[in-house]
Amino acid sequence: GQLIITTPYKEKITYYLCIHCNKKTPINAHLHSFDEIKLEGLYSGDDLEEFNYNTFGNKLLIFLRTYSILQFFPFWFWKLKDNFANLIFKKPIHIICVYKKKSL
Repeated sequence: GQLIITTPYKEKITYYLCIHCNKKTPINAHLHSFDEIKLEGLYSGDDLEEFNYNTFGNKLLIFLRTYSILQFFPFWFWKLKDNFANLIFKKPIHIICVYKKKSL
């Protein structure tokens, strides 16, 4: 079987002071920030055959609002632009991981 997880990549969690309990509370209820090392360490059982990950969603492309133009193009074109942008300005905002279990 496979387990596929996607999450924000190296998210900087911002906290506000809660007006009810007077404690620091994350803005959007995200309690943890993940990268490929943390995600790989979540499961390391003997039945794990393979772990793969891919980062995507360049922050610069989102800041420049290129999605309004790229929405009219095929997905492979967006992926090409995203990979190119991550080569120049390495700031991906999402990570997808695939855990593959050994067949019995």
